[in-house]
Formats: sequence, C-alpha cells, structure tokens
Amino acid sequence: RHAASRIAVMYLGKIVEIADAKAIYDDPLMPYTKALISAVPVPDPDLEAARKRIVLGGDVPSPVNPPNGCRFHTRCSYTIEACKEVVPPLLEIKPNHFAACIRIGPKQPQIESVAPGEAPGLDAVPGIFS
Repeated sequence: RHAASRIAVMYLGKIVEIADAKAIYDDPLMPYTKALISAVPVPDPDLEAARKRIVLGGDVPSPVNPPNGCRFHTRCSYTIEACKEVVPPLLEIKPNHFAACIRIGPKQPQIESVAPGEAPGLDAVPGIFS
C-alpha cells in the first residue's frame, strides 16, 4: 500500500486497471482488482475475520493462448456474451482512473450497479455499432 503512488493491475499480460494507489485500494473498479485487494491480509484480526474475500471461479486461461475478447471473461462473474468477443479498451472511467471492461463506463463505474446484460463501456469501443 505504501510502495507506489500509482498502480497498474495486469491480467494475463494486459493492464486491466490503473490509478493512484489510494483509488486502487479504496475504490477498485475491475472484478479482478477487487479479488486481488480482498486477498491482501489485514493485520487487525477482528477486521480480517469480518471482511469478505472474493474467490474467483472459472478456468484460468493459458497465457500462451489467451481467450478471445476480455482475457478475464472465463473467471468473471459479470461476463456477458460481448465479453467473449470484444477486447475492452483501457478507458478513463473516473478522473485519472482507467479500467478495461465493457461492463462499466464513465456514466456507470460500479459494475455491481450495472443491469444484467448491459455494457455501458461498449459505447467507447470504436466500430462496435458502426
């Protein structure tokens, strides 16, 4: 938490989120980042016992032969069909906070609030609707 002022989170060789360290720890946007943060031990035993861990399911893809579309879609609980086809661009979702996910966008940054099947981040992907 105190080693860097900015953090880039990578999954299978691609940056999926980048922001100031405080934003990554306090308000992660990507499901993968949220899972990583939930795995960091907390020194206070009471807080550690009370917090919720995010355990990722699904298959871990091969880094030699990553899946089409979003590389995280095989493990993401928010995956929709478009995630399997569209490579999400790294977009500025909040000021100086970038994420690569078609399920979120600047107008809808919290994936837990996005309606099932919606992909607000697709609006920013060139050529999808043209």
